[in-house]
Amino acid sequence: MNKTETCAHTGLKYHGMRRSAETIDSSSANHTPRWQRQHGDLSISAESGVAYWMEHWSEIEARLAARSRMLLALDFDAMVCAAGTKPDQLAFSESMESLLKKLGASNRITLVFLTERPLQESRAQIGIKNSFYAGNHGVEGLLPGLTAGRIAWSKGNAISQILAKLDLTPADTIYVGDDEEAFNLLSEGLTFCISKEVPDSTARYRLYNISEVPAFLFCILCDVSGMRLT
Repeated sequence: MNKTETCAHTGLKYHGMRRSAETIDSSSANHTPRWQRQHGDLSISAESGVAYWMEHWSEIEARLAARSRMLLALDFDAMVCAAGTKPDQLAFSESMESLLKKLGASNRITLVFLTERPLQESRAQIGIKNSFYAGNHGVEGLLPGLTAGRIAWSKGNAISQILAKLDLTPADTIYVGDDEEAFNLLSEGLTFCISKEVPDSTARYRLYNISEVPAFLFCILCDVSGMRLT
C-alpha cells in the first residue's frame, strides 16, 4: 500500500508501509520518529506521576503491536470537561469525525463512546456509526444480543460488559477518560487521562489537553493500519 495521508490537526504524515507485530524489536523501540521530535515542545516531563504519552510512544506502539484486536473507549464526558464546555456544545470537527470513522472501520479497533447522558441523545450528537454507545441507561451496540437495557451503571461496568461480548480482556483496551474505577479495572490495558498538570491518577499515561486527542487518535490509526509515522 503506497499511500501518504496527513492529519488535518497536526500536519503529521503517515506512509503506506505495512508492518506486523513481529517487526517491533529493540531497534524500533529506541527510535524516535521525526513527528515526535518535531512536536517535542509539547512534552511535559515528570519524574513521577502519570507518564506523558508522547514521551512513551515507542512503549505504547509496542503494546499496540502485541494485540490483534482492541477496544478503543472514549469518555465523552471527560472530553467535554477537558474542553471546558457544555455537552451539547462539543462538536467534532470534520477531520476529527473522519478520524473516528476510519478507526471505526478498522478490523483491529472497536469504538465505544461512554457518557452518563441518555443513549439516544449521545448517539445523535456524536453520530459515529459502527460503534458502541454506553450511556446512563445501558449499552447499545452492533453485536447480536447487545441491546439497550438497564444495568448497574458505571463506566467500568459498561466497558466490562462490552469486553465480554467481544471476547476481549482489559489488556485489549485503550481508554481515554477520567474515571478512576475504569482506570483500575483496565490497569493491564492502555489508559489515558487528559490533564495539563501531572494528576493523582491510576491512569498509565496522560494527554496534555483536549487538543491533543486528534493527534493521539491519528497515531493510533496509523499504527493499527500498519503505517509508518514520519
